[in-house]
Amino acid sequence: MTKLRRRLSPEVRRELILDETARLVVQGGVSAVSMERLGRDAGISKALVYNYFPNRTDLLSELLKREIRQFQQEGRAAVEASTSFEDMVRRTSRAYLEHVKARGVLIQRLMHEPSVAASISDIDSRDRTITTRFLAKQISKKYDIPSDIAAITTELLMGVTGAAGEILDRTGEDIERLENFVMTILFAALPKIAKSQDLLRARPGAVKLSPRRSSPGGAPGKPGNSGDVSR
Repeated sequence: MTKLRRRLSPEVRRELILDETARLVVQGGVSAVSMERLGRDAGISKALVYNYFPNRTDLLSELLKREIRQFQQEGRAAVEASTSFEDMVRRTSRAYLEHVKARGVLIQRLMHEPSVAASISDIDSRDRTITTRFLAKQISKKYDIPSDIAAITTELLMGVTGAAGEILDRTGEDIERLENFVMTILFAALPKIAKSQDLLRARPGAVKLSPRRSSPGGAPGKPGNSGDVSR
């Protein structure tokens, strides 16, 4: 239980309130969170909690946004530390799986609240679009694959990492083993796709489907497929 002390800066106090909220969600689910209980457990008045967060939905939404920001920072750090395309995929996949292991329960429970999940829908959609374009460009360049094929390939392969996150969350499987599964599947598929471009080209006159919104959270879509092969 986090006891908040006086004379904390507003920023620090706000973060401690979010920390206490996260603890309650993990231990008892979203239903365990109320402004009154949060104030009591944190050692502050309910009025002070309302001073930072006008209502329970805003409180939970801000907690989810903080988790997504942290996930994005971890992904960017993994990309910046990578030395090759293969290393980038391994590092970002590992970062995603580590995040699911550490924070998956919290994110999943927050995402099951429709009003809370809706608060990040635009953020997640934008982030997924940026991630997909970045990875598709890398795949297109490395494997000499047309951009449209690379884009679909990226979406499908991001789903592999998302599925690994779901398995981890459901079974507690060894992260290194799942990481190796992801790498094996991805790097077996990419050369095959590069050799099968004629088969995979769009048919003349074919109607392109509009991209659907992703659903971050349990797997980042789930951080949200949001973060799958790469965030």
